[in-house]
Amino acid sequence: MQRVDLLIHLFSILLYIFTFIYFFEDLVFFISLQAIIGLLYLIFILLLPFLARKTSLKAFKILLGKRMWLGIYCSLFITTHVIVALGEFYSFDLSLLLFDLSLLAGFVAFLIIAALTLTSNKYSMKVLGTNWKRLHNLVFLALLLILYHSFNLAVYFVKDLIFLILLALSLFVVALKILYYYLPRLKQKKQ
Repeated sequence: MQRVDLLIHLFSILLYIFTFIYFFEDLVFFISLQAIIGLLYLIFILLLPFLARKTSLKAFKILLGKRMWLGIYCSLFITTHVIVALGEFYSFDLSLLLFDLSLLAGFVAFLIIAALTLTSNKYSMKVLGTNWKRLHNLVFLALLLILYHSFNLAVYFVKDLIFLILLALSLFVVALKILYYYLPRLKQKKQ
């Protein structure tokens, strides 16, 4: 299992370093790239339980136990996106969030992701108890807020096929959660 951890860390850190090639060449592309990679990590994390259950690939079952690290790297990309974008476009003026719903949606999604990252440990699970699961289900709200934010603000990828694929994958993840988690629970309550 340590090899899997090493591969996750190596891949994620090298990918993060690689994106900094664009930091000096095209800052807007760099900001967008950080967001897209963070979103891909998030979608992959949310698809893992479904993939582990519905496929015979052992890799998905192994990666299911590594969601904490994948989430931390997801948060790293998203945090970099937020910090650099706030500095470059808004001079760190958080009051501008109040006047633009797209910015506000992105920032609320960032706060949710940050809270999930900070509570992705055994101590938080113990302290929060059943509320930990409720808190971590907010990831689906964060995903929808990110999509709204991306559709209204993204400079790169919005009109491209890449964005449409990400949109479809994100909606697929939300639909899977409803189909495999909420609907069966509603049926159980009615019985």
